[in-house]
Amino acid sequence: MRCPFTLFANASFPLLIGALRTTSVMAMVVDARAFGSHTQRSTLKEHQPGLADRLALVSLIALSLAVLLIVVLHIGNRHI
Repeated sequence: MRCPFTLFANASFPLLIGALRTTSVMAMVVDARAFGSHTQRSTLKEHQPGLADRLALVSLIALSLAVLLIVVLHIGNRHI
């Protein structure tokens, strides 16, 4: 059986290399877009929640409450 540290090192090394590669690419993208050169953002648009957003939120809350009620009341919990 292999040493746990060896297994950890073998698993973490590719993750570290991938993270460093991603960081390098992100730095190039930020430089290419002239990050920080403008004081105000020109592309940011504030999203105002509409009727569909409110309906989705109410549906999510109702579904969450229904699941919680089913779990608490043990509905559908079959013991054969």
